[in-house]
Amino acid sequence: MGIITAQFLIGYMDHLSEDRGGILPTHWLFLTENNRPALVLLTNSIFNGFHEQKGKERIVWIPSLENIMEDALLMIALYVLGDEQISSLARKYIKFIEDNRVEVYQDISEERRDELYHACQLIKDWRKIVLAVQEGSFLLKHLNKLENYRAEFELLLPANFKSFTK
Repeated sequence: MGIITAQFLIGYMDHLSEDRGGILPTHWLFLTENNRPALVLLTNSIFNGFHEQKGKERIVWIPSLENIMEDALLMIALYVLGDEQISSLARKYIKFIEDNRVEVYQDISEERRDELYHACQLIKDWRKIVLAVQEGSFLLKHLNKLENYRAEFELLLPANFKSFTK
């Protein structure tokens, strides 16, 4: 694994404080980058401590570079939302889906990936997603792909602190 360059915080909106925003988190998805990027999904509740997700401490995918955003959202749809259509397709199309590790290029054909990505774009009931992307992250080049999804994203993008203090 490498350094973390982006993180997705996934959870629910706090309906009691809609005017203030915020999130009740259930999962974290980290993008690590060094020699080879990886997406690492952890089940998390800062209120209850870390707990296992169906017997798995973490799920790791080695994403496709050209579809890194789609791979992240596919992981969220599959493991967090538990979308029935995505789950059904994944069981048919993804080799080693029951393992903690999927290598997207090797384990999912390009044609099947496109079908899975399209199915994700049709999902209407996403949870709240806060995406924090650090300067230099490969994910910065893929933010435009969020427009294809029906989810609402809160984006936290790089800004130099010194520019705010002048």
